[in-house]
Amino acid sequence: MQALLYVLHGEVCLRRFGCLEAPPVGGQPARWVPEVDSPELLFSHFLPRDEPVVVRRSSLLGRSVGLWSPDYIAQHAEGTLVHTFRSPNRYFSYYVPGPAGNPGGYLFQPPTDSADLTIPDTLAQSHRQRRACVAAPAGSAAPRWCSLYAFADGATFRDMVAEGQLAEDRTSWDSELYERIKKGAEWAGPAFGLGMALIFGQENSTMTAHYDSHSNVLSQVFGEKEVVIWAPEETDKMYPFPNNHPCARQSMVHVENPDLRAHPRYKLTHPLRTVLQPGDFIFLPAGWWHHLRSVSHLSTSVAWWHDTLRPNPYSAPTDLGELLWRRGGTIRFSQTVWTHVETVVARHVGPAAVDATMSALGNMQKIAVPGFQQAFEEVRDFLLWLHRNNPEQAGKYMNRMVAGRFGVDHEHFARTWYLRPEVPAVDAV
Repeated sequence: MQALLYVLHGEVCLRRFGCLEAPPVGGQPARWVPEVDSPELLFSHFLPRDEPVVVRRSSLLGRSVGLWSPDYIAQHAEGTLVHTFRSPNRYFSYYVPGPAGNPGGYLFQPPTDSADLTIPDTLAQSHRQRRACVAAPAGSAAPRWCSLYAFADGATFRDMVAEGQLAEDRTSWDSELYERIKKGAEWAGPAFGLGMALIFGQENSTMTAHYDSHSNVLSQVFGEKEVVIWAPEETDKMYPFPNNHPCARQSMVHVENPDLRAHPRYKLTHPLRTVLQPGDFIFLPAGWWHHLRSVSHLSTSVAWWHDTLRPNPYSAPTDLGELLWRRGGTIRFSQTVWTHVETVVARHVGPAAVDATMSALGNMQKIAVPGFQQAFEEVRDFLLWLHRNNPEQAGKYMNRMVAGRFGVDHEHFARTWYLRPEVPAVDAV
């Protein structure tokens, strides 16, 4: 893998959308994520601007780098149960299970499953799946599960490293650097109460494009991991699922093989990419889209997930104030605005009628749904406030929010990664 220091005219690349050309992503021209060899620019430039950067060969994980192979971790935490997701191919998409995750009542059949397994059992299953799926003769019935992705997060991870050899290894971690990152990124408490996670990925296992409401430092311990990211400004081009769908925060676009008839704006995106090696970490601010692939078999990462005091996808739009009215503000904070609008609509018409109501609003139509008029009036007034009483801009913005996201076959796009012929990983991104 070609490791680049992103230098332009003798200086580290500081541009939000990268500087040097990288191989394309799903046919889209791409650039490399800016990277540095020391954390000082992280604190002087990237954290203050809330922009992503790769820090190479950092001291964050101390002597755990390279030492914490999956077998080593299994040896010292063999009884620990990890949450293991299994896929029929190499793709994994986040979803919220059960009725609580589907208030909109969408047709949705989870394409993957999960189980709590010990780390040795997780590794053994991964080795078996890898051999079976690779060795399956052409035309034969493929094994039900071909790939896995495993997490030890929150209390599970804290218990793993609380005593014994893993705890001793953790004493070498650079806690001072971690605390500086927390302060510089204006982190609040641990996201979802989890805070940290250890992540294993079978070779080529791929977490599909999504965004988070919290900031993340993803640090590589063992093997390599490819990361592709898109700025929050690209949200309208990434076509996120509705916020009351089980796949909320996930892109409906197959970014490795996009359907530009269904998602024409995707061709306007500007992806950035990198490959993390042991000792590297990437700072991912809240709202940045990311698509992750384990380059090495059982690539292992440690993630720090923290809520942020800065604007994020779940901020109240009125709290953003002037940020929304600056040039490009309504685009940069579209995750916040869209979440707010969809929440308003759900409050008036009920979760099950959000899809039909949003489709009607985007097409400037009225439908006979209880609460529709109230939803229309509150959304109209909000968008006029947002666009300084310019009804034409407000209407275009609403149409962009809806087009390709509502009134479509969401089940098809939830399963598109699993229905199409798989794109070989080496060609995909």
